[in-house]
Amino acid sequence: MSGTYKGDVESLDTRAEVYLAREEQKLREPLTRLKFRATSAYRKMEETLDTAYIEGDIAVVVGSSGVGKTVGAEHYCLEHPDCIFIDCDPSFTVRVLVNEILHKLGTQPRGTIHAAMEQIIQRLAGTGRMIVVDEAEHLSYRSLEIIRRIHDKTEIGLCLCGMQRLIENLRGGGQYQQLYSRVGVFCDLRKLEPKDIETILDQVKTSKETKRALLASAQGNARRLQKLLKRTERLAKINGTEMTPEIVQKAEGLLMV
Repeated sequence: MSGTYKGDVESLDTRAEVYLAREEQKLREPLTRLKFRATSAYRKMEETLDTAYIEGDIAVVVGSSGVGKTVGAEHYCLEHPDCIFIDCDPSFTVRVLVNEILHKLGTQPRGTIHAAMEQIIQRLAGTGRMIVVDEAEHLSYRSLEIIRRIHDKTEIGLCLCGMQRLIENLRGGGQYQQLYSRVGVFCDLRKLEPKDIETILDQVKTSKETKRALLASAQGNARRLQKLLKRTERLAKINGTEMTPEIVQKAEGLLMV
């Protein structure tokens, strides 16, 4: 109000205008967000998870990128609220892992890693629950040993989900033998079947010809299908037309693979 403010108001105004224009465009061009569908891959995964859950066993689920492992694991845990879903990433140390489990249990981490483990064991022993770890290939040997120890002490189910590298990690060297030898049920997911892609595409409003083009271009991969559908919808809206096989082909050319 006194006229002494030295901030770059013009720059802030420009950034605000760019942000508002982008958000307005998103509202004008809403794109279909594919919802969960129970594919044959999910049914296979569900059977594996059920076995580990009911029997208090260790399961390993591996599969290609985009086949639906993460979506499937999340959906399963939503359907079974007493399952504990842990989503790993490359930053996951042992401390991060045990703290994440405790947070999911509604408990504040305290003390050493050993103390945190004791908290987890005390909370989970005899509960019949299950821990589902997604992207488990990011876990170090020590982290895998910690989670194996929790399983041994609590006798709850444990499912490790990840890329093929997870199997290579578990097989690699005698140090992993304690965990590898305890795996009771295994599930290997490949690309989705055409009928699975058709099931997913049932929620998309477009012609049969366009659906056939999307099916062929998806190559049995749900993530590729989602990206392809977004690109096709947007190109159609930019050109003021409906989605067509020709637009699907053009959208396919914008994907990396």
